[in-house]
Amino acid sequence: MQMVAEPWYMMTIGGSSFMVGLDAFALSGPGWLLTLWGGWIADRFNRKYVVIFFQFIQMLAVAVLIFLMYLNAVAPWMIIVASLISGITDSLSMPSLQTLVPSLVPKQDMPKAVSLNALQFNISRMMGPAIAGIVMAKFGAIYCFSGNLLSYFPLFFAVILIYPKKSQHRPMKRIERDWSPKLSDFTTLLKETEHLKILASVFFNGLFIIPMMVFVPVLVKQVLHAPAEQLGLVMGASGVGGLIGALSGFALPEKLRQKRNPLLFAAASGLIVTYLSANESILILGFGLMFIGILTGILTIACNSRLQMESQDQHRGRASSFFQLAMQGGMALGGLWTGLLAQSFGVQRSLLVNGILAIVIQLYLFFNKTSRSQLPSHN
Repeated sequence: MQMVAEPWYMMTIGGSSFMVGLDAFALSGPGWLLTLWGGWIADRFNRKYVVIFFQFIQMLAVAVLIFLMYLNAVAPWMIIVASLISGITDSLSMPSLQTLVPSLVPKQDMPKAVSLNALQFNISRMMGPAIAGIVMAKFGAIYCFSGNLLSYFPLFFAVILIYPKKSQHRPMKRIERDWSPKLSDFTTLLKETEHLKILASVFFNGLFIIPMMVFVPVLVKQVLHAPAEQLGLVMGASGVGGLIGALSGFALPEKLRQKRNPLLFAAASGLIVTYLSANESILILGFGLMFIGILTGILTIACNSRLQMESQDQHRGRASSFFQLAMQGGMALGGLWTGLLAQSFGVQRSLLVNGILAIVIQLYLFFNKTSRSQLPSHN
């Protein structure tokens, strides 16, 4: 999956803090409306072709953006439209992509498969910003986006060649008349209180922690006054953290991945964001982002693997869509919420508020002892 409109590029063409937040909302917002349909599609059609179709549309949006850059005709609203297209295609294809790898392995190896899937994503996130910062400073944004365009082809190659022609998942042979996901398709995944808690934790992590990543370019430019090369290295540090977090599927003790334990990692992320909101050192910012990447990686992998392990293959797309809905929905509202706060009170104060709220909510979810019997009945 590619991110078409990078926040650092928004800042180079004059985007305000609110525009950066709006761009983040356009990228993640469609998840609220379309992710459940993406899970429904993943469980009814061949996931390989779903991924190729929607990612090809996303690639075309990148190509159009590059053409507009070549004509020197790019405006902030065009970046936001490109992000919206990326958000829509990601929402519809992400459940299919997320379930490709787990579909290839036995159930007992699923946490490792999810970790490997996250590993490749974080390797690209680690290397991409660092390379992009250097290329941006030396050659300009058009070369960065051209590299982004080329990066789609390895994805197409891997999906076509590696994904088996025959799998446990049998795509639907005919198109059903009812194209709306039914509530009954999803409620079986939410029978346990712990499922609700881990989804809520992922949502609030996206709402209050991920905006730290989104607004790093604003911090670096407006507060730390650092050049683009340092921005690339700082963003790359978060990718290093995500890479380490992705390895948690192999190295993290089983006890730390069970039940509510990953919520403590989310609370620790809130503590780091609170500290970084008053930080004025580029080095400390880099280390802080690395630790946030580690903690967020552990949280997302633990939650995602648990949901997918406790669902059957024919329902795994919908399980993934619940996870994506929580994560993308939190990120969408987080970008918009933080952008509005930053416009009125400044980026640092906004991140301070986010960090405190993250600590309080995640600790509440961890210590809350609500049992399944206390939840409202849907029978």
